[in-house]
Amino acid sequence: MERKSSQNKINYNNKYTKENYTQLMFRVKKDSADKIKEHAKSKGMSLNGYINSLIAADMGEEQPNSDND
Repeated sequence: MERKSSQNKINYNNKYTKENYTQLMFRVKKDSADKIKEHAKSKGMSLNGYINSLIAADMGEEQPNSDND
């Protein structure tokens, strides 16, 4: 029974993500990647959350919703 419940949750989350998010990709030099990840971690943020907060700040918007960072 629990397995079915877990699978239902996974299916719901996948459907929600597909309907509400898009994936953007960008490249950084290899030696910069670890520095960026560590900096985000030092701020207590995921890499995704950190990038979203930088974009929002640059665009003069409120901090993004952290539902899926």
